[in-house]
Amino acid sequence: MNRSRLPPAAFVDPYGRNIEEVQEFATPFIELLRDFATGSASRSPLPRYHCDLDDDLFPEEPVAQESILRQLDSMLESSMNCGSPGWMGHMNSMPNLASILGDCVAALVDNNMLAVETAPVFTALEWKLGQLFGSRFGLGTRSAGNLVAGGTIANMQGLAVARNAKLDTHKKSLAASGEIPVVLASEIAHVSVRKAAGILGLGEDGVVAVPTDSRGRMCLKELRRAVKNSQRATTKPFCIVATAGTTSVGSIDPIEGIAEIAFEYDLWLHVDAAYGGAIAFSRTHQHQLKGIERADSIVFNPHKWFNIARNCSFILFRDKRILDVYFHSALPYMRAGRIPNLSEYSMHGTQHADVVKLWLALQHIGRGGFEQLIDEAYRLTELAVNEVKVRPHLDLILTPDLNMTLFRFGDPTLPGALGNTLCDQCQRFLLDQGVFLSVQIFRGRKALRLVPLNPFTEDSDIQRVFALVDQFWSETQGK
Repeated sequence: MNRSRLPPAAFVDPYGRNIEEVQEFATPFIELLRDFATGSASRSPLPRYHCDLDDDLFPEEPVAQESILRQLDSMLESSMNCGSPGWMGHMNSMPNLASILGDCVAALVDNNMLAVETAPVFTALEWKLGQLFGSRFGLGTRSAGNLVAGGTIANMQGLAVARNAKLDTHKKSLAASGEIPVVLASEIAHVSVRKAAGILGLGEDGVVAVPTDSRGRMCLKELRRAVKNSQRATTKPFCIVATAGTTSVGSIDPIEGIAEIAFEYDLWLHVDAAYGGAIAFSRTHQHQLKGIERADSIVFNPHKWFNIARNCSFILFRDKRILDVYFHSALPYMRAGRIPNLSEYSMHGTQHADVVKLWLALQHIGRGGFEQLIDEAYRLTELAVNEVKVRPHLDLILTPDLNMTLFRFGDPTLPGALGNTLCDQCQRFLLDQGVFLSVQIFRGRKALRLVPLNPFTEDSDIQRVFALVDQFWSETQGK
C-alpha cells in the first residue's frame, strides 16, 4: 500500500522498521502528560480560561509536531483538573495510573468486544469479572454482567430487561400488553431513569416519583402507597428503582425494605448503585447495602469510587437465564461457544475493551487498597461534617450516607434567596483559592457540596476549605 503522504510514525510498523520515529513522536507527548499530571496540585481545579481552537481542524497536510503539542498543552490547561487535591465538587476524581495504562493497552490491540472471535481473552475476562462482581453483591452463582458506556446506558439496559421480563415485550410490542406500564423511583433518582423510560417507550411520565425523607431516602410507606395507587389506576407497575448513592446528596435508599415490597407485588428490583456500590468492598460500610443481594439487576460504576479512567460501568443481573430469554439477540455471523458473545446481551455492538483498565487496576491496587480509599473518604467526610457542626454560621443539610457533605450558610430560617446567593458567591470565592465545591439544590434550596475522592486530599485540605468559608463569611458580614 502506498503510504507516501503519511508521516513516518502514522502507525507502528509491525516489522519494527520505524522504532526511532515512533519513539521520537511519542516521547514528547508522554512527557507533556507526565508534566501535566505531576503539576496538577499547582493549578486550579477548574480552568481559568478556555483555549481558542485552531480553525483548521482537519488540515490537508500533516501539522508540525511542535504545533500539535502546543495546541494539546492549551487543551489540557483548559480541561477540568480532577488531579487537584482541591477538586472536591463531584463524584469523580483522578484516575489511577494502572487504568490509564490499561486504556493504552486496549487502544493498542484494539480488540472489538463485539464477540469472542474479535476479543477472545478480553471477552473471557469481562465475563469472569461480571460474575465476580455479581457474587460480591450477593446475586449468586447464576449472575452475569457486562460493561457499558456509563451508568445511563447501564440503567437503560436494566430497565429494558425488566420491561421485557415483566411485560413480555422482548418479541411483542409494548402496545400489545394493553396496559400502561410504570416504574417507581425516588423523587431524587438519577435523571437517567427518566431518560431510559422515555427511550423505552414508557415516556418520562412513566416514572412515578416516590417522596423521600429528610435524609433523601425513599419512604417505604410512600412507596407502598404509590404501588397500590398505580395498581388501582390504569397503569401497571413492573419495576422499582432503588438508589444506592443519589447524585444530589449521596443518600442510600432502604434497599431491604424496598426488596420486601418488590417481592410482595412481584416487581422487578433494579438498584442504581453506580456510586455507592463501591462500599460493598468496605467491611466497615458494606452493611448500608443490606438487601442489595435481592436485586434483579444492579448498576455499578468502577470509574467513580474505584478511580478507573472513564468509562467503566457494569450492569449486573441475578440470573443469566433471564437474559437468554428476554434480552438476547444472536449474531449470525459469529460463532457461539462456552463464553458468550457479550454484544448479544448488551446495549452495545462494537465496544472498547474497558475491561483491560479495570483488571489492571484491580491487580495493581488490590482489594485492601480500594477498601482503604473508601474508608479514608468516609473519614475525611466525618472531619468535614464536624467542621460544619462547630460553626454557628453553617447549617448541615443532612447526615450523609456516603462521602458527601452538604452545607449552607445560616440556619434553616435564613431566607432562601439570600442563602442561595451566598452559596454561589462562596463557590466562586473558593475557586479563586484553588478549591472547587459544587452547588447542589436539595428541596428547593442551594447547598455547597464537598466530596473527598482524591487520594491526595489531606486533613489539612478539608480544614483549609472551612477556614476559607469562615473568611468568606466574615468578609460578607462586614460589608
